[in-house]
Amino acid sequence: MASTSKSAWSRRKVLRCSTPGIGPTIDVAQGDLNGDGVKDLVALTSAGYLHAYNVSSGQQLLDEWVSGGAAVEVANIDGAGGPEIIVLGGREVFVYARGASPTSPFVRTLQSGPYDFASALLVGDVDGDSATDIFVAYSGHVQRLNSSLQPTTSFAVGQYIQSLAVEQSAFSRKNLVVAFQGAFGSTIHALDPASGDEVWRSPVTYGMVTPHSLYFVDPAGVGESRLAYATYYGIFLTR
Repeated sequence: MASTSKSAWSRRKVLRCSTPGIGPTIDVAQGDLNGDGVKDLVALTSAGYLHAYNVSSGQQLLDEWVSGGAAVEVANIDGAGGPEIIVLGGREVFVYARGASPTSPFVRTLQSGPYDFASALLVGDVDGDSATDIFVAYSGHVQRLNSSLQPTTSFAVGQYIQSLAVEQSAFSRKNLVVAFQGAFGSTIHALDPASGDEVWRSPVTYGMVTPHSLYFVDPAGVGESRLAYATYYGIFLTR
């Protein structure tokens, strides 16, 4: 049985993920940033303050301001070395990377924009070609970028996107799954990642889907992915 004693709880670390008086944390991500085998913590505040911490030691690995905060991801987008930190600010996308040594500092290496009224960020492979794709939702549009943050394709959706995910399926080519904001709730749609054509859509959800809350999970551990999402009324699991 796992320990729930006071002494076990007293060993917890407190990491400053938001900045008092200038905005709460709006998104978090995890990844092994220093090669020690332990996932570290990255947090972005609504005001655009970006913090990264070594979870094992509590050491701060990055403290930056990116002019507005929308979303953050950790992924190895170039297939070399360790993972990068990908940040969507209020109008731009930034990539922070470190050198070959795990002790090298994280520095800003790539930047793309502007993307006015940016709302969601997705990093993943939708083509099954092992190349990382980056998607940015902004102003009723979805912009696709390559691993160098060069724009490739884009399409208009005409609605505000609250969250983005890659559909989990047996096919090598994956759909984008997006949550659109409506008057009384949200609708969740699968879109072709190249054209934006609709593949399927859900009924109106009970309450608005919250930002960063679309995930595919396997709750039974039997290899069957199900879509989970959150609204301001609760957490829901599709079937």
